[in-house]
Amino acid sequence: MSETKSEENYVKVFVGKIPKHINEDEVRATFSKFGNVIDTFLMKDLKMGGSRGCAFVKYGSRPDADTAIAKAHGAFLFPGQMEPCEARYADGEENRLENKLFVGKLPPTSTEADLEELFGEYGEVKRVRVMVWPETGKSKGSAFVFMDSRASGEAAIRALQGKVTLDSGLGPLKVDWAESKSQKNKRKADDPRHGGGRGGAAGTYTSFVPRESEIPLGGGGGGMGFHAYNGLGGGLPGGMAGGPPLGMPWQAGGGLGGGGG
Repeated sequence: MSETKSEENYVKVFVGKIPKHINEDEVRATFSKFGNVIDTFLMKDLKMGGSRGCAFVKYGSRPDADTAIAKAHGAFLFPGQMEPCEARYADGEENRLENKLFVGKLPPTSTEADLEELFGEYGEVKRVRVMVWPETGKSKGSAFVFMDSRASGEAAIRALQGKVTLDSGLGPLKVDWAESKSQKNKRKADDPRHGGGRGGAAGTYTSFVPRESEIPLGGGGGGMGFHAYNGLGGGLPGGMAGGPPLGMPWQAGGGLGGGGG
């Protein structure tokens, strides 16, 4: 197992459509051709013990990850493979790399300048995007704020989430790490208010070889996860808890995330 890196010094790539006979060492050897691989994890069926046909590869830099995605996605064939493999950023990874925050319950009059000033107290604000209705151009009452570092984003969340109110009629601000669309959809599916439910520890699988966004990694709410589900955690079929082996240097989840971007 490789040494643990700080959470800002790695990039996670999801690899799918891996032939079932390919083992983890072969995945690592293959993707090491594209850059410095810190770690790999081949997903396995806990009941049968075989490969599930997908893996996570952690690179030491974003350029290496970009090279791997560009050269492998839809192009690289493992031995005995008829269809090229899939390679892309792990779910939520781009948001993490961009230190992207979701901000909700904003007054309709809030501007990008207002948010730059507010969040600038906790670090450098790289950019702000206020969400607007395309039909009217009016604010949706939410925005995305891109901070200069993970630490700045965490500081803003600690200081503002549920604690600062800009409009008494809306209540305190909602501030959290932004979710990807698939993370947002999974959260809604797990929420009984949206007609879903966790169904015990069982997760949701819609294909024999699931996409990375369909793999409910992490054991229990708020547990460790291979990709950022913001602490939603999950389970594997048969009620068996899921999650990385002890010592795996994958990112831990945080609190419930905000809107998708």
